Amino acid sequence: ILLMLPFMMILAAKNQVILFFLVLVLVIWNYIHVSVKAKVIIIAASLLIAVGIGVLNEQLRYRFVDELAQTLGERLILWDAGKEIILDNPVGGVGLGDTDDEVNKILLRDKNDKLFNYNLHNQYLDYWVMLGTIGLIAFLIILAAPLKYGDLLFKIFILIIGVSLLTESMLLRQKGLVFFLLFYGLCGASYS
Repeated sequence: ILLMLPFMMILAAKNQVILFFLVLVLVIWNYIHVSVKAKVIIIAASLLIAVGIGVLNEQLRYRFVDELAQTLGERLILWDAGKEIILDNPVGGVGLGDTDDEVNKILLRDKNDKLFNYNLHNQYLDYWVMLGTIGLIAFLIILAAPLKYGDLLFKIFILIIGVSLLTESMLLRQKGLVFFLLFYGLCGASYS
C-alpha cells in the first residue's frame, strides 16, 4: 500500500485518490485483525503520509488545490446545461445520439464554446439527459442491486464506480464501459 500510494497520487484523478483512501479504510477495517485502536492508528498514519507527500510535491499541490477551481467551474457550467436539458425533456430524454448537440446549443448560447463537445462529466446526469428519468432509474437499479446481495468486494467495486461516475462519464467510452461490464459480470458471477 505504501509503495502504491505515491503512484496513485501522481497518476490518478482527484476522486480516484479519495476513493483509494475510502477503500483502504474498508480493507483495513475488515481484513486486518488487530485492535480498533491499532486500525485507527494505521488509517491515520496512511492519511498523514498521503498529506505529507501532497504538501511536499509542487505538482500534486497544483492538481489538488490550484487546478480545482478551474475544473470545478467547467463542470458546473456543463452540469447547469444538463439541468436545463433535463427540465425540457424530463421523462424520455433527448435520445442516444443527441446529448452533445443539445449541450453544444446551450454552450453556444451562453458563450462557453471552449467546452464544445465535452460530455457532462457526470454519468448520472449524462444518462438522465440521454435516457430521461426512466433510463436513469433503470441504471440506478442496476448499479445498486449488488449493495443488497453482493459480497464486500462487489460492494467496494460499486462504491468505486458509483463515486467515480459523479465527476466522470466513463461509461460513454468503450474502455470505461468494458471495464464496468467485465468487473460487474465477474463479481456478479462469483456471487451467484
